[in-house]
Amino acid sequence: MKKRIIFLSQLFDPEYSIKGLALCKHLNNLGYEVEVVTTFPSYPKGKVFDGYRSRLKNTDCEGAIKVTRLWSYITGSKGKLSRALNYFSFFITSLSYLLFCKKADVIYAYHPQITTGVSASFIKRIRRTPFISDIQDLWPESLIAEGASAGSKASRVIRRMVNFSLKNASKVVVLSNGFKTYLVEQGTPEDKISVIYNWCPEERRYLEMTLKSSSQHDGEPKVFLYTGNHGPLQSLESVIKAFASVPKELAKFVLVGQGAEKSQLKALAAELNIENVIFKDFVAPDMLVGLVRDADVMVCHLKNDPLFDITIPSKVQAYLCSGKPILIATGREANELVRRAKAGLSAEPENAESIASAIRRFAEMSDNELYQMGRSGQEFYQSELRQSSGFKSVTRVIEECL
Repeated sequence: MKKRIIFLSQLFDPEYSIKGLALCKHLNNLGYEVEVVTTFPSYPKGKVFDGYRSRLKNTDCEGAIKVTRLWSYITGSKGKLSRALNYFSFFITSLSYLLFCKKADVIYAYHPQITTGVSASFIKRIRRTPFISDIQDLWPESLIAEGASAGSKASRVIRRMVNFSLKNASKVVVLSNGFKTYLVEQGTPEDKISVIYNWCPEERRYLEMTLKSSSQHDGEPKVFLYTGNHGPLQSLESVIKAFASVPKELAKFVLVGQGAEKSQLKALAAELNIENVIFKDFVAPDMLVGLVRDADVMVCHLKNDPLFDITIPSKVQAYLCSGKPILIATGREANELVRRAKAGLSAEPENAESIASAIRRFAEMSDNELYQMGRSGQEFYQSELRQSSGFKSVTRVIEECL
């Protein structure tokens, strides 16, 4: 009889998610029965995607993969209460479903949101189902980095939820060595934790993309591209201020995506009368490839906070895979990954002068220098971070729980 895996995640295809349909198909190809338990796709716009309609429950199939979508509170509001309601509602509906659905041999709880681990913890206690907690963000540390008080009631409640999840998890997967060290210091047994670097879900498209290798600018400015969330943790104000000090003839900055601070960033660019900063709305991952192909340098920036010394933003793997050089202004571990790959230049986060200096250095490079730097990053990705390697690591952790 096939072993049964439930993949529990509030994010799932067609939303952008590192571990999603491709991983589930891989597990199914290995002979596992896989069911996805998720909600209706709405991230990042806060609106249910075209082709879907929110309801209490909907079941369909992606090939041999059963996908069960459950109701959750979905809103375009970026407020803390709305976000809490979104997470809590999925916790209630997923827990209710997991209590009565066909029993799994293991649950893989994908953990950008904290509630998946809590749901899986209750199921482990009630139905004796082991589960793996895949931690993509540290809570409540991420909220504290956004400005929440470490001693607030919300932070204390979230801390208890996280500790409950970690205590009950059979295995814990984390995205960096820094995450592992931090959790061990907080009391999670070291032998319970596996470090599995994220991969790029658009790997095939990026590896097949034609890279620039000769002079193609004809006097045009170098194009710097940022993709992803425009929120408080990305703190992109410093990057915009840096471009304000760089002549528009040298470089332009294109930002693609949505986020709570996008309107403020647009207002800042207007206030500074910057002509070399361009905002674009969210585009689907498969449409993003063209923008990446036409860019010269990819930009990764995070708030200057101790939390980000131990995290690796998922866009770093995507940027390495794309074969584009990277301007990275984050914490220690992500910087170190790019340094090892010889794939870019680093700057101090939230330091406009340091970022501007890196922009000028990139702008002075020849197209061939940029190409070689990007190519080095792509070769590093292929040797160290490929999706196939990540799949094998995840599979090994699952097998340890069966």
